[in-house]
Parts: sequence; C-alpha cells; structure tokens
Amino acid sequence: MKQVSIYDQIMRFEPFDDLDALFSDLDSFEEVPLVSRSKRVEQAEQRLGSTNISEFLVGLAFYLINSIRFTKAGHAGRPALIAITYTDLDEGYANRTLVPNIFVYPGSGGQDLHQTLKDKHHEGTSPEMDTVRGIFKRCGLEESFSFFESRFHDEACGEEIVRIYALPKA
Repeated sequence: MKQVSIYDQIMRFEPFDDLDALFSDLDSFEEVPLVSRSKRVEQAEQRLGSTNISEFLVGLAFYLINSIRFTKAGHAGRPALIAITYTDLDEGYANRTLVPNIFVYPGSGGQDLHQTLKDKHHEGTSPEMDTVRGIFKRCGLEESFSFFESRFHDEACGEEIVRIYALPKA
C-alpha cells in the first residue's frame, strides 16, 4: 500500500495546501473538515478497511495541526487556538467513520474560547466524548490532548449540537 497515493487521494482537493489561509483576517475562526467529500472517505475506507479509517484520519489531522502550529510561528502576535474537532455526532455516529475538522481560531478570540472551554469543563463523560477519546487512544495520542465538549440546543433546527474539541497539550 502506497501511503503517498492514499494521502493524495484524500487531500488532493482540500484547502490544506496553503496553511497561511487559516490565519486570514476574513473570518474569526476556521473549522474545515479534513475530508470534505463523503466519496473520498468511502474510497479511503475501501483501501484501508472501514474499521480503522477514523484512526487513520486522526493521524493525518495530528500531522496537520503540528504543521499549522509551526506555520503560526510566522504570524507573530497572533496566538491561536488550534484543535481537532468533531461536529458530525448526530444519530448513528458510532457506527460510521468520524471525519475530524481542523479548527483554528487566531487572536484573542481563540484564547477566550479556550478559557471558556476550560471554565465550563466537567469531569463527566458522554457517549460522544468516549467515542472520540477512544479513537485517539487507539492511535496512542490520547495523552497528548485535552478534550472538551460543547453542547447547546439550536432553536432553528430543534436539535442539540455537540462539538468535541481535542486541543494539543504542548
């Protein structure tokens, strides 16, 4: 199995070839799915086996956020909250590939969000948190991240919205 061809198949049309764009002043934050098309996820599942694609994607996300952390050094004075997030945690999430997002929130807004997540953090777990932590654990990365959960009820769609944040510790 050629790793480069798998990465190319997954990443070819994704926006991560220009990491500086994640630090633009256009938006307050960026949250971009690692793989934006379900067809590419399906192709990766066929090549890698559907039982370990979530773990493969976490490894790729880990590589990307480390690259982003080094890139941000070129953006002096713009501290950022950088995380791997999961937002597609609706019904049936535990039985399908979970695609991580790359989350970058530059400036003081990112630091404020980080503090809010820490302030509202509770020690209890949820099924969504357990699932995400399990993926990181199987990759040997659980101890390298702090995990936070955000929940709110969206009146517009009448659903509870869950977001899991995995923030690198160092």
